[in-house]
Amino acid sequence: MASCDWSRPFESSFLLVRVDRRTGDETEVLDNALPGGSVERNQDTTTFEGASLDYAGSLDVGADLVRCYLVPTQGGAVCDRVALGTWLPATPSRTSDGRYSHGTAKMCGRLKELSDDAFDSPVSLPAGTNLVAWARQTCEACGLSVVADASEATLTQTWTLGTARTGDADDCSTKLAAVNRALDLAGFDSARTDPMGRVVMRRSRDVDARTAVWAFEEGASARFLTEATEEFDCGGVANVVHADYSGRDADGNDATVRGVAIDSDPSSPYSTASVGRRIVAAYSYDDLPTGSTSAEMQAAANAKAAELLATQRSVIRRVGFTHAYAPVAVGDVVTFDYRSAAMSGAFAIRKQTITLGAGCQVTEEARRFER
Repeated sequence: MASCDWSRPFESSFLLVRVDRRTGDETEVLDNALPGGSVERNQDTTTFEGASLDYAGSLDVGADLVRCYLVPTQGGAVCDRVALGTWLPATPSRTSDGRYSHGTAKMCGRLKELSDDAFDSPVSLPAGTNLVAWARQTCEACGLSVVADASEATLTQTWTLGTARTGDADDCSTKLAAVNRALDLAGFDSARTDPMGRVVMRRSRDVDARTAVWAFEEGASARFLTEATEEFDCGGVANVVHADYSGRDADGNDATVRGVAIDSDPSSPYSTASVGRRIVAAYSYDDLPTGSTSAEMQAAANAKAAELLATQRSVIRRVGFTHAYAPVAVGDVVTFDYRSAAMSGAFAIRKQTITLGAGCQVTEEARRFER
């Protein structure tokens, strides 16, 4: 099978297959797929992804999974088979006139399996536990495959899960919440799933520290539609940051340290001087800052607050555009060069909607933080 040239036009069809939950094997082609439906991915939602698939007749795969492939054709020949997602059928529904029936099945991403599960009793993780390794083991114990970056991040003190109430800052009432909390402590993004249904754990990195995987460029070979959007969001900007640390000191006593950083620079557009008010962002940590004396710990806490303040002064720049299918995923960095609309830059994809129709069009929301 030749490889597709995604910079050229192609004809698209779609294939549904049944996937054995236990083995991960594809066991059956579901030959009743109809054009239509969509795939939704959003890195800021709990379970990351879902889909809506149209089908003829009925759809019953029991406890198994459904995988969807894009099958593109160029020059009259199939040039690839691209997985678009692997999901749990959630709510199949159909309409029938007695002779012909058709339906739409709502699908859930496999992180739903973690969000539906919880620890039966509190779990205590000792100091020294590797956070990413523990998150991986938790996912694998639920029958999920994992792809994870290496990490040496470990707990500095015992961490007990399953005691916070739902909605608390440290809510780990589900296994997915616990996994994402562990990943956050390790400096990782929240868990997401890839098109084969594997859980992906990636280290957090700024857009400018990553290589773009695709370039969307204006011109005769452009693959995106002419209508695009741009937004500058300063709603999350803060000019004061508190970094609160709590833990036990060398004598075993409870102790707290608050680091404070304030942007009061009149030349800064969002400083206390410029906006005429304080806008505070607060962060909490479960161990004391580095240092052997009170002064050293206070200095470390203030330094952390100053580091966070630099991030809080960032404005979120978002662009939205629609293009014919290209092999890019949520979390990837792409360049978008639409000079006629004065929109250019490198952005990380945050949200993605794939339409299962002609051209397999993809609508992207991508963003970057600008300081």
